Amino acid sequence: MHLKKDMLKPTKYSGAFLTLSLFIFPVAYADDTRLWDMSLQELMNVKVSETGTLTETKWAQIPAAVTRVSQHDIQQLGARSLLELLEITVPSLQVIRHHWELPHIGLRGVTSDREDKVMIRVNGRVMNERSARGAITERDFPLMRDIKHIDVIRGAGSSMYGLGAVSIVIDITTYDATSHKENSASIRVGAASVFSAFDINLSKDFDNGLGIYFNAELADIKGANHKDAPLFFAADGTSISTGQYVAKGQPFPTRSRDGEGFSSKPFIKSHLELDFENTKFWLRYTKAGRNSATTLRYIAEPYISELDLGIEKEGLSKIGYEQLTATLDQSHKLNSTLKLDWLISFDKTDVKKIQPVDIWDKNIYGEDELFAKVLASWQVANNSNIALGFEYSYEKFGVRSIGDNLSPWHTHTNSIIGEWQWRPHQDWLVFMGGRLDNHTYSDAEFSPRFSIVYSKDQINFYKLIMTKSQRMKTAIRLHNQQSRSDTSAKPEVLNSLEARYERTTDNNLLGLSAYYIDLDTLGWDQANSRSTVVGNQTQWGFEFEYKFEIDHHRFNFSQAFTKLIDFDIAQPGTQTFITAAPYGFGNDLADWGKHTSKFWYSYQLTENTNLTTTLRAIWGFEGSRDYRDYRIALGGNSDDIISKDWKKGYKKQLYLNIGLHHQLSKFSNLTFNLHNILGVIDKDLNKRSYRDSIGSYRNEATAMSIGYTMNF
Repeated sequence: MHLKKDMLKPTKYSGAFLTLSLFIFPVAYADDTRLWDMSLQELMNVKVSETGTLTETKWAQIPAAVTRVSQHDIQQLGARSLLELLEITVPSLQVIRHHWELPHIGLRGVTSDREDKVMIRVNGRVMNERSARGAITERDFPLMRDIKHIDVIRGAGSSMYGLGAVSIVIDITTYDATSHKENSASIRVGAASVFSAFDINLSKDFDNGLGIYFNAELADIKGANHKDAPLFFAADGTSISTGQYVAKGQPFPTRSRDGEGFSSKPFIKSHLELDFENTKFWLRYTKAGRNSATTLRYIAEPYISELDLGIEKEGLSKIGYEQLTATLDQSHKLNSTLKLDWLISFDKTDVKKIQPVDIWDKNIYGEDELFAKVLASWQVANNSNIALGFEYSYEKFGVRSIGDNLSPWHTHTNSIIGEWQWRPHQDWLVFMGGRLDNHTYSDAEFSPRFSIVYSKDQINFYKLIMTKSQRMKTAIRLHNQQSRSDTSAKPEVLNSLEARYERTTDNNLLGLSAYYIDLDTLGWDQANSRSTVVGNQTQWGFEFEYKFEIDHHRFNFSQAFTKLIDFDIAQPGTQTFITAAPYGFGNDLADWGKHTSKFWYSYQLTENTNLTTTLRAIWGFEGSRDYRDYRIALGGNSDDIISKDWKKGYKKQLYLNIGLHHQLSKFSNLTFNLHNILGVIDKDLNKRSYRDSIGSYRNEATAMSIGYTMNF
């Protein structure tokens, strides 16, 4: 797989995958709705493993706050990407724009200028890119029909899942031949925010026990133009593209299309899985990415000599990726009390970033990983279960690279993972576990977890969760530091304490979490141009969620609040973008809305027709306004990108969607969705701010989409 100038052209991998669709699959129609037909209380009694725990546990007793999103939910909600889907469904989760990087996922006030505090897994395999950007794959596809369900573990997760799972784990489970019995082809198109997508889902069980599942998705994402999705800056400027002088707060002309695919190339996703008895082999390929508008200084005519970099036309920041993963795993039940699971996997990930200024090097790099895992689960007694395992990762970085003067290097990571689940009394359940990671460039890092779950009646559950989570710098920064013989690198360490209450009956679920976070945070030190531990932040917050189902109605609501307690700068002279509090400006997190409200209502109009509406409301950006004041107080060039009387960029953000799902026949259905419809009243209600608190934002387009699925 070659990056360079041919990086995101269709490759031999994607071509081979698409030809697999020529397999002849006989008609197989069966409605796989077993889980959907269960009551909420029945779902809570389903036993799971590797969802917030290593030992097999009832869903209601998982020692974590977990949100499950099913394929049924995905189709009803009409989201056009994984990011939109998660922001609709997961309490506290926010999506934040970035002028220079892909959009960021934040949870409970923990964010970053990279996706290195987030972990994305597919079928137990971590898909994060380690070189520089983190969890950037899997997020862009509009159909997502290969996904059986997604489990989102909120809060620190590296004690179970590995270094980097600091704030959130997004755990994707795909279909296989056993769980997918309905062949289908789907097409979906969007207007205003323009896209078109097609996919095919095929599965077959053979008489000899072999099962095959195949999915392929092709999408063309054009995005929205500057009229449907206007761009706003916090200072005046003259457009490079038009020569027009634009006052702050007025739509700024831009040739960028909001949400456009990387270099206008199509997105490709293919997934093939073979199942035979206790063995699974899957091969997955994804290719996607995005373009984005840059900051005012690179979209307006330069008016300060030192910023004149020879810009003659507006440039875009473009980031694309390509990933191929092959995984083989087996599960062996050795006897009635002992089970052994193992997995071996290889992946290749390539990333290309194109900067808008010609004198900057293109950032093109690749990485390869060989990963192996073995996990033994033993029921020691009726009240005691133990899981113990080992993981090994060999990673090679700097391959297929241009720019940054990278020469290939490699690292090894050895990890021991374990958990003891103990029931000292029928009402009490105790979890003790964690992991020990030893990396080439670091000392051994221990991430423990201790949890207690109490329930007297199996309806009301009380949980106490204490976790320590860690992550290192990105591989390129860590390697550069080691090359300078600098051994002062410190990991990011998050200590959290969470108390959670859940109540589950046949038709409703209530959840309430209160948490405290103490984080030695890795971030960008602007004053010293380096990535380092910039300080210690402490914060608290709560999440309330309520789900209710009765007759033809389904109701979901969540409310989250996050508040900074304190931020201590690591050393004098450090400048962080996280908050302006240590500089004497307020006491809130920047780039974060303190309040997050989410509402989701579904009504079965008729036997064949369903109406769904969702609303997301994010507000309370006092921390960003404080950072504005800090920037102005710094002087220098701050007043060139932000004005002291600028307020529009810090107001509430609202996103209202409505969707209609109609089953035309046993073999076909039609969906129609309206997105961000409050923009009809006021486009600024659909704003989404850019990080670094410079006050810029872009409105999400009021749009529509229509889809058709045929089963065969």
